[in-house]
Amino acid sequence: MGYEYVSVDSMNRRAHERTSRILVQLSEPIQHATSVEVVSFSTANEFFNVFEGYNTMHFEVYSPFVVSPENRSVFLTVDPGLYTGAELVAALNARALVAAVHPTTGTNVTISFSLDETGRVAIKVSTPSASRRVVIYQAGKNYNKSIPYRLGFSRTQTVRTNLQGGGVNGAIPNLIRNTFTPGAPTPIAEYLDPRVGSTTEPNSYIEESPHAGGYDPPRLPYEVWNTIDSTQNGPLATHPVVGANILFEAHPFVVLRSSLVNDFTKTLLEEDDGHPSGRCSTTQDSVLCKVNIDRNLYSWIHYESHINQAMVHQLSGKPLSSFWVELADSNGEAFNGHEFKDYQLILKFETADPHAARNEAVVKAYVEQLFLEKVRCV
Repeated sequence: MGYEYVSVDSMNRRAHERTSRILVQLSEPIQHATSVEVVSFSTANEFFNVFEGYNTMHFEVYSPFVVSPENRSVFLTVDPGLYTGAELVAALNARALVAAVHPTTGTNVTISFSLDETGRVAIKVSTPSASRRVVIYQAGKNYNKSIPYRLGFSRTQTVRTNLQGGGVNGAIPNLIRNTFTPGAPTPIAEYLDPRVGSTTEPNSYIEESPHAGGYDPPRLPYEVWNTIDSTQNGPLATHPVVGANILFEAHPFVVLRSSLVNDFTKTLLEEDDGHPSGRCSTTQDSVLCKVNIDRNLYSWIHYESHINQAMVHQLSGKPLSSFWVELADSNGEAFNGHEFKDYQLILKFETADPHAARNEAVVKAYVEQLFLEKVRCV
């Protein structure tokens, strides 16, 4: 057996290769390759942590305790990029100042973010009335790439965006209903979304009685909290909503994938209409290597197979003349060209000499023949 090494540098990508994927074309094919592994990998820990398509934070502010309930949508959009925790909080606060005043009604909805010494983010929403309720919507299909997730808010603290629907003329439905009064007009019924447990029947509304801490009963599949009355400094002013986890800046790991391999098995939890179904599916993936990130932002990441447990993949032995390699985030999605710094890696291919294999087979057959003759089996 022997070894061949291939060096790959993403700086050598062609002009049309706009993601982290690079096509490697060998000047001479590698013959009889039986396995491959990554022996070295280096890149800068400057991966984007706010991605395009996931760079908007969506709030809904409801007024459920009036005859004609209404809701106010607030969208805070920041530029995709790499942020420290303090920079992301500052960027959201800057956008919140712009989005505070409704362009038509002039109604003030003041949203502010703060980062405490433990690393948790608190969100305070102030309106002219403390009777309003606030929910956070998820953005995009992958919650783990969203801004609420980056800030430390869990799935149970947010509403999935694809729960929208059922409203009048495509409007975002009110997920909260005012107390039902028999005989009173209930235009809110047109906006109710039955998938979150609300109906138009008496005594079947979502309970809105506030409890200690300024939140609503935690039996909902998402978190609802009270706004703070901007005209007073009462007890509610001390109860913003706080993320369940600490804010984190860096990816926990990145993944190298390649067309060379498909022997990595991945199990996924399937979902029905945005909700976990309890079913799991198993698929094959092309994961070449997982690189854990234990460095601060703006530091170099180095992976060495003699230090880390290498993933060795078996190959078929067919001639290799080309293959692709790409760098993906911790969600398994390849980085776009501006979301990462260039990376370098070295691949080690183990090869088998076909002549040596044939000679080994001849020697083995001869030894077996001698053994059978010695014990008089032939």
